[in-house]
Amino acid sequence: RNVKARAGDGLVFEVYGDAKKKFRWRAKSKNGQTVASSGEAFASEANAKAAATNVKKKAGKATGP
Repeated sequence: RNVKARAGDGLVFEVYGDAKKKFRWRAKSKNGQTVASSGEAFASEANAKAAATNVKKKAGKATGP
C-alpha cells in the first residue's frame, strides 16, 4: 500500500512496503521521477512516515552551495 503526501514544491512523498515486508519512503517529482528515497528500511509504516515528514520539513530549509 502506498501512502502519498504532497510537499509544497510539487514533490510527492510515498511510503511503501518492500519485498522484505519493511517500509520505505521515496520522493517523486511532478514528472514521476524518483528524486530521493530512504536509505534504510523501517520496521513500521509509522516510522517510515515520520522519517519522510522529517525530510519534507528539512528539505524546505536547504540551501545550495
